[in-house]
This record gives sequence, C-alpha cells and structure tokens, in this order.
Amino acid sequence: VYWFYPITILGIVFCVSLAESIRSAKWVAKVVAHAGSISFHIMALHFAVFKCFDLFVGKFLGVDLAARMRFPYTFDRIGWLYTILGIGIPVLWVYLLRRVKNHLQNRK
Repeated sequence: VYWFYPITILGIVFCVSLAESIRSAKWVAKVVAHAGSISFHIMALHFAVFKCFDLFVGKFLGVDLAARMRFPYTFDRIGWLYTILGIGIPVLWVYLLRRVKNHLQNRK
C-alpha cells in the first residue's frame, strides 16, 4: 500500500518520457498517431486476426481443429508475433481501405 504513490509517479514520468521520445522521431510520431486514431478498429479486429492466423498456421502444420480453437491463441511460444499481427494487420487494413476510398473519391 505504501508503494502506490511512488509507483504512480514513476508511471507518469515514464509516460511523459515516452511521449517526448515519440515526438522527437517524426515517422514514429506519425505511426503512433495513426494507430491511435484507429484504436477502435485495432480492438475490434485483433482477436479475429489471432484466430485467422491460428486457423491458417494450424492447417499448414497439421494441428487438429480443437487445439486451434484455444483462447486467446494457439501457439504460446510466438506470443510476440500475435502482438505484431494483431496490431499491424488492422492498421494496414484501415490504411489501405482509406487509400482506396480516397483514390475512388478523387477519380470522380
């Protein structure tokens, strides 16, 4: 109970420092701003990405369907890949959809 305030202050200092670091690198700032603007899409799609990845890789590796349906994901040793795909694919998906939409609107 005594560590609540010191840890809270350290967390705030960490977040402010991280924000300053992100702001100093322009391309990182753009990526983070884009991901933040579509955070709803990321939250909505990340489990679907997990399960599609599980179905595809499980089928390729010959893992039975019951094992592929483990929640939240099937392959524990590559949890880092689920994080990358669960964020990266929705970001890429929304980016590409917006590009197509802008292209179609500009053609008219």
